[in-house]
Amino acid sequence: MEVDASVRLTTHLNALLANRVSVEVAAKQIVAGDVAHHVVDPDDLLGVDSTRAITWERALPHCLTVERSQWQLALPRPGGLGCLRGPVEFNTAALTAGAAVLASGGELGLVPIRVGNALQWRAYRAEPPVPPPSPYETERALREVVLEAARTLESLDVAGSGPGWRPGDVAVWAPGYPPRQRESIAKALQMITATELALADDGGSISSWEADLRTRELRRVRDAAGDALASAVSWIRPQN
Repeated sequence: MEVDASVRLTTHLNALLANRVSVEVAAKQIVAGDVAHHVVDPDDLLGVDSTRAITWERALPHCLTVERSQWQLALPRPGGLGCLRGPVEFNTAALTAGAAVLASGGELGLVPIRVGNALQWRAYRAEPPVPPPSPYETERALREVVLEAARTLESLDVAGSGPGWRPGDVAVWAPGYPPRQRESIAKALQMITATELALADDGGSISSWEADLRTRELRRVRDAAGDALASAVSWIRPQN
């Protein structure tokens, strides 16, 4: 799931809308440690070049023409499409990738596809997404899920552990987000990373029942963390 790259793209598109970063700087920071990023637009939604892949330097100005208000992060999962409202082709691609970036006014959705050490972004026609809940709501829901899961796993003594996480592992932050939201983004990314690591083994479970219960609780935490991340990345406070 290309969560990190989708966070970088969404936050930098929103920073561009707020005139907090240049196209040149945003394009470099979106790519970050990847070898390269390219955008393919077979349906000519951006009006640049539908016959070949283009760079973010060329694509970003056209993205800002398509959407002038807000970009949203989607982290769909089986049984939970989040803010996605179609069409089916776009929803299917986003669900397969586990992530997408959408124009809040509709018309355009961008889905990441990993190609070795590079990333290709496929442009799709998309319906206007469901507006995101506030970061406060999703943070509260995440805290409740974490506490419930912690009690369950502690009672079984099967929580397991994995390598530590550092903020520098995740993303190049875009400017313009308030400190509270930046903290929420970092915590949600940390929780996603931790649960993915924990799901890689059974954490000392001694029965299939314990293993299934542990997996269920960890997935609940991961899903709540994904909701909190999508909200914190997508939410834009009204300008005074």
